Amino acid sequence: MFGGGDDGRSFWFDATPLVERRSSGVAGRLLPRSGGSIEEFAHANDLDYDPGVKGDLPSLLIGAQSVCKDVVATRGEPKVEFGNHGWRYWKGSDDLVPSRQGYIAVQHGRALPHVLVSFAGAVGAMTPLNLASAAITAVGQLNFEDVTDSDGSPFEKFRTKGTRVELPAGAEVTAHTEKGREGEAQELLSGETLAALADLARSFTVEVREGWLLAYSHYGDVSTRDPEVWAWVFSVASRMLDLAQLWRETHPAAAGEYVAAGFDERAVPFYTDQRVERPSKLDGSLRFLKRSR
Repeated sequence: MFGGGDDGRSFWFDATPLVERRSSGVAGRLLPRSGGSIEEFAHANDLDYDPGVKGDLPSLLIGAQSVCKDVVATRGEPKVEFGNHGWRYWKGSDDLVPSRQGYIAVQHGRALPHVLVSFAGAVGAMTPLNLASAAITAVGQLNFEDVTDSDGSPFEKFRTKGTRVELPAGAEVTAHTEKGREGEAQELLSGETLAALADLARSFTVEVREGWLLAYSHYGDVSTRDPEVWAWVFSVASRMLDLAQLWRETHPAAAGEYVAAGFDERAVPFYTDQRVERPSKLDGSLRFLKRSR
């Protein structure tokens, strides 16, 4: 176990590259370090790092011309990737979802229908930055051709061209899929899968597609210099790996996808059984606005 929490608690991963010891007087106490290196942190946890790469994930959000920043990824199969996507201000995704988002991508290698899952309520950090980003989106003062067009964001186009999936009452999420695959999507979104995706959707827009499971954060960057955020993010990714393992047992392999047979999810460096709640500090300084909705 490694130290590094704001409250002095230990982590199951090595957070020391992101923290520093307080001067004498509080032995063993570790504090976040403003200049901590994400690259050092990744390597200390047997993960790869790239400061900026062109998007190469199959994704509604991350196109081939997109730049993903502070990308941390596993070194083997299945691939798990963490990164941040988007500019601080632009005419972005849709509605009040900020265009700057962290993401988690997990390779599952199964032939699943393309489904977009969203929480059926208000989510997202209420910060001045996110509100400013949403305001610019609403006013439409900026126009980046590689981000959106007159038909709306990729998310909105998928919803418009697809079909809403009928879910059980009280599901807490809405889901859209490709026309013609409604039955497959409805079958997928049941039991353990629906419960797990509903839990994810409280903090992320979730995209299920052939080969991959992607989660786009409503609470800012996921690749940060904050070990408390990494504890939450690694816990979320572990639950996504649980889903990947379930699907590998119940669904056929996707054409051209390779995921090691007999893969042990616990062999992934950051995997944990712990369920870590989203740090309250990510909710932002304007949390009172959410209560008034």
